Formats: sequence, structure tokens, C-alpha cells
Amino acid sequence: MTSADRTGRFSPLEWVGILAGLGALVVSFFPWQRVTGQFADMVEQIGFRTTSTAWSSGPVAWLAVLALLLAAALLLARAFGVRLPGVSVVWLLLAVTAVVLVIIRWVTLPELDPARLALLNLNPEDVVSNAGPGLFLCLAIAIVSMAAAVARIRTAGRPAARTAPVRPPAAAPAAERADQDRHPDR
Repeated sequence: MTSADRTGRFSPLEWVGILAGLGALVVSFFPWQRVTGQFADMVEQIGFRTTSTAWSSGPVAWLAVLALLLAAALLLARAFGVRLPGVSVVWLLLAVTAVVLVIIRWVTLPELDPARLALLNLNPEDVVSNAGPGLFLCLAIAIVSMAAAVARIRTAGRPAARTAPVRPPAAAPAAERADQDRHPDR
């Protein structure tokens, strides 16, 4: 049982998951793919964009962001009194899914077609298409969220530390034990 269940506050690990979801939302508006080089300069002069965000990079990118947002929403649900079983495991699965999806997006970033570049009298080395900072930041956020979920699962099974009440020795007479219970500082 987490602290959110009893007091309405979240553990530090749960805060990491919540902030990871919010961070992924913010980073989703950063450039996830950039086109640089001579061609990019020409395109920028015309007024077109040479970057794309997660929302314009295809479903693989925005599904990664939504997975982290969903994990944050599940963690926040406890503050509103919604009791969901296995939230830590679902959080881990969503974070792993986000990591995998960001890596897939990174590996499958589209390359510029050399034939199309030749039509514009450009060489392939004049134009570079690469991953932007938003992709790398989202990958880092997803990995941190995944690590926090693993740590949360590992600590969930441990019993809470209890302080045992101080009891008088068993050999003490009953009257002495009763006096010690009433005046523990003696």
C-alpha cells in the first residue's frame, strides 16, 4: 500500500512517473526529426518547416508520448480515490512500451530520397535528416520512468518498518509493569 492510498501524498518514485508523463508531453513539441544542410536552408527561406514534432512524426512517436501520459494518469488516479490493482506493473509495461516505440521511431526515421534530391540539383551529402533533441529527451524520460517503475515494484513487496512498543521484562511483577506503562520515563 503506497502513501497515496493513506495520506493523499505520493512517494518519490510515483512523482517520477507523474513528472515523466508531463515531461513527455512537453518534449513532444520539441523537434523529433530535423533536416539540415543546403536543402534545409532553402526550404526555411521559402517558409516551410524543416523539423517535425512527435505529433507530426507518425503514430509510433505519439503513441510513446501517450503511453507515458497514461502511466502518469494511472498514478494520479489514486489521489482522486480511484483504487486500481497492479498500477506499478501497468506503469512498468507502459514505460517499456514507450522506450520501445521511441527506439522504433529513431530507427525508422525516413531518409531523403537521392533521386528527388537530384531533381533539385542537390547531392545526398548536402542534406542530412537526423533525430532531433525531442526524440532523445523522450527516450531519456521513458528510461527514467521505467527505472522508477522497476524500483517501485521492488519496494512494494517489502513490509513497512514498524517500531515495536517497549515492553517491560517478563520477569517483572505485574504491579511494576503497570507502573512502567503509566510512567514510561522512569
